[in-house]
Amino acid sequence: MVDGEVNRGITVKDPELMQLGKSIAEKLPESYGPLNVQVFYDANDHSIYVTDINPRFGGGYPLVHAAGGTFTDWLIQEALGKPLDIPKDNWIPNLLMRRYRENIFTVL
Repeated sequence: MVDGEVNRGITVKDPELMQLGKSIAEKLPESYGPLNVQVFYDANDHSIYVTDINPRFGGGYPLVHAAGGTFTDWLIQEALGKPLDIPKDNWIPNLLMRRYRENIFTVL
């Protein structure tokens, strides 16, 4: 993270993290729409520390979308009253996203 923005991320199919997400969703039955859950995760001892739960898309959403979690499409379908067929486990694991800053100069 740089200046509060995600600068890299990777999708990981980790059963413990997936169960945590399911557990949080079940404990917040009145929530609607996207939830951004931020955690610190130690892969060595599998400890998970939830630091934030926010009712919005997080800064890493472009990675989620590229991996197949097209939540924005599903929200539009739902708003239009169309039936939703959301695949639960049909996303790309081990997809790496990197962001970088670049100076761009233009003569006007």
